[in-house]
Amino acid sequence: MAQAELKVEAVYASGANVFKLATGSPGELGLLQALGEAFGKKENAKMEWIKAGSGASLNLLKTKQVDMIMVHAPEAVNKALAEGWATDRTLIGSNEFYIVGPKSDPAKIKTAC
Repeated sequence: MAQAELKVEAVYASGANVFKLATGSPGELGLLQALGEAFGKKENAKMEWIKAGSGASLNLLKTKQVDMIMVHAPEAVNKALAEGWATDRTLIGSNEFYIVGPKSDPAKIKTAC
């Protein structure tokens, strides 16, 4: 069965070496553009962004439709590494959330847990 043509959401840099990267939020937030353009200048590369969530991105990598992914799915990534269809992983960020308010704590956050 032939694979469907992937929709390229954006292209960053203009080098001769082309690679496809699948991700969601990092592309939407501008991080992918900054990384892609810097990498493209350094490595004579061009990045094609395929917009996809973590599950879809993992599937695109597994079926060799993209060269790289950025996902928020550590267990799935570890499984892909163990199964051998992914070769390396690098942690580039994590989420941390803070609740900030007045010292008097009118919402009673300190005792909510």
